[in-house]
Amino acid sequence: MNRVRAECPVPPSGSTLAQRLRAGTLRAHAALDRHPVLRPLATGELSPEQYATALAALHGLLAGTQTV
Repeated sequence: MNRVRAECPVPPSGSTLAQRLRAGTLRAHAALDRHPVLRPLATGELSPEQYATALAALHGLLAGTQTV
């Protein structure tokens, strides 16, 4: 895993939206990558049970934000 800087980098004002979003969410994404439930998704080393647990956790977070 890449080492994350302690402070979120601030891209120059001429940066693209994608660059600004990446810089603005870097710390949050790094924290998710280290989360015990989600870490196996980031490493690709997970059992079917771990995968189901991670999907259930993500579903709980996203269920209210998506409509069918």
